[in-house]
Amino acid sequence: MSVMPKGMQKMKLRDELKRKGISPDLVDLDALIDAKLSYPENISNVMKKLGKNTKAILKSSKTASHRKAVNQLDSMELSFEREQALTKHLSRPLKSIQMDDARRAKTIIRDRDIINNPNILKRWFLYPNRYDIEGIDV
Repeated sequence: MSVMPKGMQKMKLRDELKRKGISPDLVDLDALIDAKLSYPENISNVMKKLGKNTKAILKSSKTASHRKAVNQLDSMELSFEREQALTKHLSRPLKSIQMDDARRAKTIIRDRDIINNPNILKRWFLYPNRYDIEGIDV
């Protein structure tokens, strides 16, 4: 059986922790994940290690109403970031816009990418021809 890359295992474990009501920001997944192990083995190990501390982690985890407010804030920030990107895109020279629209970049930035890594927009602002933002220049 092939081993899933460590980054993907980390992403899936973050989702699993969220489903269990544990804030993934409170868990150092880099230290707990072994890149040589398969995903089922890693999730088993992580849950065993968190088993003793799960109650403490759940207590320090944010309440449901707070999480909802944070998600709304994320969506407001996302709309602001997208608005800035659209303004920047439309302020570019017409020839640049046409050339960018004529071909699709290798890297397409989606809303989830912006929320998870706000710095990704800085790359787009520096090199708008190398990246595409879904819904703006794609």
